[in-house]
Amino acid sequence: MAIYHATTKPISRSSGRSATASAAYRAGTEIKDERTGLTHDYSKRGGVLLATVFDKDDNEIDRSELWNLAEQAEKRKDARTAREWIVAIPSELMPEYPEQLSDDERRSTELLTDYQLRKEFAEHNAKDFSGTQTALDFGKMLSKKYGVAVDVAIHAPDEEGSNKNYHAHIMTTTREVSLSADGQVEFGDKATIELSNTKRKTLGLGATSIEIKELRAEWAKIANQALERKGFNERIDHRSYAERGIEQLPTQKLGWKASAMERRGLETDRGDINRAINAGNLKIKGLALEIRIDTNKKEEQKKALEFQQGMDALRAKQQAAKALQATNTPPPPPKPQIEPNTAQEIDRKRQLLQDFDKGITGKAEEMHKHELKELREKAKPMLQEINKLRDNKPLNPFKTKAWQQDLDKNLEQYNKLKTAHDTKQEKGITPEYKEIARSLYYKAFPDKYNQLRDIQKDVNLYDQQQEQQELQQRQAELAQRRQDREVQQADRGNDRDIDY
Repeated sequence: MAIYHATTKPISRSSGRSATASAAYRAGTEIKDERTGLTHDYSKRGGVLLATVFDKDDNEIDRSELWNLAEQAEKRKDARTAREWIVAIPSELMPEYPEQLSDDERRSTELLTDYQLRKEFAEHNAKDFSGTQTALDFGKMLSKKYGVAVDVAIHAPDEEGSNKNYHAHIMTTTREVSLSADGQVEFGDKATIELSNTKRKTLGLGATSIEIKELRAEWAKIANQALERKGFNERIDHRSYAERGIEQLPTQKLGWKASAMERRGLETDRGDINRAINAGNLKIKGLALEIRIDTNKKEEQKKALEFQQGMDALRAKQQAAKALQATNTPPPPPKPQIEPNTAQEIDRKRQLLQDFDKGITGKAEEMHKHELKELREKAKPMLQEINKLRDNKPLNPFKTKAWQQDLDKNLEQYNKLKTAHDTKQEKGITPEYKEIARSLYYKAFPDKYNQLRDIQKDVNLYDQQQEQQELQQRQAELAQRRQDREVQQADRGNDRDIDY
């Protein structure tokens, strides 16, 4: 997954740094500082895939000459002699190893480690990678924008780090650079990005921080264009989580020292902070999912209520209109009773209603299953983390307490999800699900829904009339029985009155 990273900082004497030493280290070469007389030799350093120096017109410049002149151009003891940009190259734009090696190359290098295979392949093919060109494009943009010389060094991942951590160190001069007629490097005025905000304001420029933010966005644009050209869907974004509307906390940069300690199994304060942040982000995602589900339910219930209120208001208007019309017109004839020969039509309509109810039930089941699936998917990584923690219980007793707390925290979150899942599964398809399904059907097919409502009214009326007929029949039977009993009682009374 493409990850965004682009930072910049000045290289200044006040922090004990020099442009010559920094350039030698990043390019993996040897440079003698003519100002101090020190020789900075990093020629044995590995992992440098490509290092090149050029000016705004793409002229190649000698690295040692450039940075010695950069040091000599500044007289102050706290002067800035260079600026450095560090950008993370999307791993999609760099090769994966050793899959891209041929069988012959594999056999000829079978004694090398996987890291060595990747390193050798990258060093021999660095110029052909899209990620390499992307970093160079960013360097060229800086060179042309500010008229400075640029030193680009592309580094491979560390052997103990992530094998996708390709990155570029891009050093720029703090002054404008040009070549004389005889090819000599000449330094001019300070680049506008290096001027104070007061000076920039007099030139009609904004604050440096705003310009750096725009340059960070430019790196994202260049990298995303390269990803698009290569056919990848992944994109990077220079904006913060808050600016993008993502409810998630960013982790802290570990730094090379803390990263090395963490790889050796030693927990660091920054590592603990990042673990706490990741756990918090997991909770935030869970809460966001619950809120989204609850919000969707409330929205559907609100729509169903609004629909019902609208229908009630419409019926009230119709009744008021009928009442007003009744004052001026004779009463309408009574609605004809449904004849027995229409029972077959009612059965057909009843079947339509049953089919509709079956479809609504099916949709409600789909929503119920989807919510259960979301809860399971949410709990799955938690369970994996719990199993991972259980399998990696630290032997060091001083780490057991933190390990137990982390395990208990994950178990608590997992149990909450499991309880929510089991409760929802036990309740099954509640009336709320069917109500939401009906509102969705109405939203998609309002005419058909209204037709079904009319059909339901016809069936209800038919059932009511059938009940009334049955009730009248039972009342008639009871009245007949009562009359028969009265006649019988009268006959018995008359028999007692006869004088024999």
